[in-house]
Amino acid sequence: MSEEMFSEAVRAFKSGQRRRARDLLTRLLKAEPNNPEFWLWLSAAVETEKEQVFCLQKAIKLDPNSVAARRGLVMLGALKPEEAALPPAPALTALAPAQTAARALRRAGGFLALPRNREIILIALAGTAAVVMVGALLTLIFAPQVFFPPQVVVITSTPTPTVPPSATVPPTLTPTAEPCLAPRDPVAATPLAAYLCLTQTPLPAPVPTSASRAEDYTSLVRAYLAGQSGDAGAWNQVLSRAAVLRRDQVLSKEPTVYFFEAEAYRYTGQPRDAIASYREALALNAGLAPAYLGQALAEIGTNSLTAALKNLDAALAADPAYVAGWLARAEYYEARGDAARALADYEQARAVAPEDPAVLARLGLAYVANQRLEEAGDVAEAALARDPGQALAYLARARAALAQGAAEAADPDLALAAPYVLDPATFRRLYPVAAALKQENAYAARLLTDQALVQVGLAEPAAARRLLDQAITLWPDDLPLAYLARGRLALAAGQAAEAQADFTQAVSQLRRSRPDSPDLAEALTARGQAYLSLTPPNPERARVDFAEALKLTPDSAAATLGLGRAQLGLNQAENAIGTLTLALGLQPAPAEQALV
Repeated sequence: MSEEMFSEAVRAFKSGQRRRARDLLTRLLKAEPNNPEFWLWLSAAVETEKEQVFCLQKAIKLDPNSVAARRGLVMLGALKPEEAALPPAPALTALAPAQTAARALRRAGGFLALPRNREIILIALAGTAAVVMVGALLTLIFAPQVFFPPQVVVITSTPTPTVPPSATVPPTLTPTAEPCLAPRDPVAATPLAAYLCLTQTPLPAPVPTSASRAEDYTSLVRAYLAGQSGDAGAWNQVLSRAAVLRRDQVLSKEPTVYFFEAEAYRYTGQPRDAIASYREALALNAGLAPAYLGQALAEIGTNSLTAALKNLDAALAADPAYVAGWLARAEYYEARGDAARALADYEQARAVAPEDPAVLARLGLAYVANQRLEEAGDVAEAALARDPGQALAYLARARAALAQGAAEAADPDLALAAPYVLDPATFRRLYPVAAALKQENAYAARLLTDQALVQVGLAEPAAARRLLDQAITLWPDDLPLAYLARGRLALAAGQAAEAQADFTQAVSQLRRSRPDSPDLAEALTARGQAYLSLTPPNPERARVDFAEALKLTPDSAAATLGLGRAQLGLNQAENAIGTLTLALGLQPAPAEQALV
């Protein structure tokens, strides 16, 4: 399977489909992280020079004799020529190029089109080693087995030349690799673990497989794992192998055959067929917890949410130690807006697997949703200490920092996590239940709101406004914090009517989903301020909002000050004096104190 996928990646690259090639090579490296050839080809498919250097350094670490990797690092400026111990360039007369002179010139032009390559040539011509460098450049032009196309470092399918005995690499000349650090804006197709040089363990099958050594059964399991790794074509192989095994006298009674078949139906968008196969698996083994989970996901696909929740419950009844079941049910509650029940299930998952970094990362996010910010930061740190490649742990740490007003601290963590949450394929792996519920846009909108709040904290209102507009466009019916933030930006810009409209949306949505939330008090206070800023002002509507906010948060200095201002606007001077005096006792911020 890996050979077929590798061949497909090479074909995709040669046909100009670099994104497809990059995706396939990344999947291959998940299964075989120590294959230097995969890293070499990935160096050609990535987008930036920093990523190219990272891939080539991985390749040379795995194969120190790789001439192609060393040559690539020299060309990218990451390795000094004298440290590379490259074989001497052949004389021009020995090259005997097969291409015509015109074709060679066209290739040279493509190479010279890149500013970096032009700089290399100019520096080489100005140096004392001009003759050597020109020879090296001509070698690159006329030796397609080393680099093509000219703009990136690529290794063709020609076998890598071995270093002649006279040019062997001394052990002391191994190039010094850059620290394994994730870039600020990672590419979602490359896992964080790959950026951080972490060993990635291939995902095991979610069910114990049969001890049978029948070729059709082992092929079934291999195809299933390939499908789980992102090879969409593998699911048809799963279905064909399962059809054969259904006729097998022994293996037709093996429940995992029907489980894998059901998974293939679900992944290929056939939920009703999937449900039928899950039921066949459960008829043979009623304790197969992953089959209940799979059936729940398929039920969501048919919009049978009550049946889905029953199956999630059944999965945990069948196996109370089933971590994936606790995470899935927590995610279900989370997507349905029940943060408290979601947190309870995440805590159960932690009780079952206290050291699991994925569990800790999700628990951190749940703590943020339940306003337990200190605990959120602690478990996020614990997750990253165990696995620095956990994107959701960075997101949890960012949200905890953001909720405490630390936008600068949240910014880098959010930049690391965002590409993985916003990428559709990665999102489906991270949030299978939310994806089945078609909540991708909701999660993306929440993340865009986080990014906007960071920009607010960094005093970049224009960037924040753009992000909030995107978020609200994605998920307009249940995003109160985005409306609240956008309303505040509008009010600060003197756009009271626009602010009042956004605050009204926030109030309406919070009353529906979180009627006891402190966020509702904030939204009511903000809307009251907008009513007072209208032309003409509306002090009576403002008074009603401030009074309702104070029922939720009696000690709010902002709401108390607002109520006093509204009473002044209504010519209720005595009431206003009492309210404003009370506001002073609530220790308002300096600007609010001056206004009182």
